[in-house]
Amino acid sequence: MDNFDSLDDLITELDEDVISISYGALRDEIINNMYDRIMYMYTLYDNSKPNRYEQGEKGSFGDIDMIEVDVDITNRGIRFTGLNQAKGSGYAKDEYLDRYIEESIYDYSRNRVPERPVSEWVIDQLEEKGVIEEILQRELRKRGWDIK
Repeated sequence: MDNFDSLDDLITELDEDVISISYGALRDEIINNMYDRIMYMYTLYDNSKPNRYEQGEKGSFGDIDMIEVDVDITNRGIRFTGLNQAKGSGYAKDEYLDRYIEESIYDYSRNRVPERPVSEWVIDQLEEKGVIEEILQRELRKRGWDIK
């Protein structure tokens, strides 16, 4: 680790490293965690009609390429916002599926699908396993910071 001329220099470099980690390893981990929770979701109910993901359709809710995580860095902290960009088919073709899946809002009730709070599961998983802290510590150590 460099010697710093001032406390401001130290804080600036630490800040730059945390921002870099947030846009890199942390963002990637959140995307992977969202994908894992979506895969878990697909195991929770028996659907007699295969869904778009199971049919291998690109752009479906189970397509990892549809998961987008934005990083918002402010003077109060870092906020990650995840959104699955997948849109519905049929009657909901212009709407994101997140709300339909999370809250079980469907216009048909023939094959009622329960609420599947994927976002809540992601947050719980990240908090329970201390993923954010572990990645920050690991990545800061790689950059030469002495983290205890």
